[in-house]
Amino acid sequence: MTAATEALREMGARRPAVVTPVGDAKNQDVRAYLEASGFQVATIQGFPTRSTREIKALPPTAAYDAARSAFATAPGADGIYIMSVRWRSTEYADRLEQELGVPVITNFGSFIWRALTAIGYPRPVRGYGRLLASVGSRPLR
Repeated sequence: MTAATEALREMGARRPAVVTPVGDAKNQDVRAYLEASGFQVATIQGFPTRSTREIKALPPTAAYDAARSAFATAPGADGIYIMSVRWRSTEYADRLEQELGVPVITNFGSFIWRALTAIGYPRPVRGYGRLLASVGSRPLR
C-alpha cells in the first residue's frame, strides 16, 4: 500500500475512485487506510470474492469494466486506483487513462514504478499508463 499511496500522490490523485476484487468488509479497511493516508475516496467498488482462485476466475476484463463503472459513479474523482496484483489491470491502465482522462494506478504498476525509480532506472516504461511512463524523469523523493 505504501507504493500505491506514493504513486497516487505522484500522479496528483487526491480523490481516487477505487476498484478491488474483494467485498465490502475488506474494502472498508482499504478505504480507512487511504483516508488515514490523506486521500478522499470518491467511491470504492469490489467483487464479493473469497479467495485468490475466485479472483483469478473473474473475466479478463473485470478490472477494466469495474474501473469504468466506478469512475462513472464518482463525480469529481481525479484518478483511479485498481487494487490487486492478481487482477489483470496494469495492461488496461494506458487505455483507461486515454478514455477517462485521469491517471490510473494499479498495485502491480505502483510496485514496478517504485522499484525502478528507487534504483534510478533511466528510461520510461511506455504502454502501461502515466505512472510507468514517468520512470526516469526524476529521482524518488
